[in-house]
Amino acid sequence: DDGIGGCICVSGSFRKRRLRDFVRSRSSIREDSADTSHPYIVNHIGMQNLCRAMNELLKDNDNKNNKNSISSEDQEQIKLVKVSGVLLSLPKWHYIPLIGNLLYSSVIRWHKAGEKDITESGIPFTILRPGSFRDDDNDDDGGGCYSKSYDLIVSENGQLKPRLKVKKPVIGINALANLCIETLEPSVETDGKVLYPRWTKTKY
Repeated sequence: DDGIGGCICVSGSFRKRRLRDFVRSRSSIREDSADTSHPYIVNHIGMQNLCRAMNELLKDNDNKNNKNSISSEDQEQIKLVKVSGVLLSLPKWHYIPLIGNLLYSSVIRWHKAGEKDITESGIPFTILRPGSFRDDDNDDDGGGCYSKSYDLIVSENGQLKPRLKVKKPVIGINALANLCIETLEPSVETDGKVLYPRWTKTKY
């Protein structure tokens, strides 16, 4: 049994707010078995459950490594890669999170809570906050040939760097999928960081 080396999490709930949501408490939402699509359940409680399960996995691996006297270099690495979105970089009182939280059951608020669950869990992690998605064969600029690759912009206290505020970061779906797999590997460039992946284009 080789166990599990990592987890790529792309889950999330996007649900229109219902009238009863304005008067419901968190406990009542949690106890409502018929309303499992609420962002509080999926984006926050679900992430807590995933972090708890991965911490148990880390403990089991540590016990196995100690029992078999496996060196730290040969130990299996366990890591969580979470895909969220660039909107989570916006300040709490920005009009987009305010409108999004009002109309869609506090979806951004609970996504941020889920990210906090990850960062405080002690699990090795990388959080990816892509912007707009594109098909990898789509030429956004309408002409010419481009070689598309991606780069990573490191978050500064969870906020976008100024140069990214000018142009929304765009990345292809397949490029993002490959990036998720790559960031499962331990790396000082990605471990414990919030990253904004985007395409870069070089004309040829």
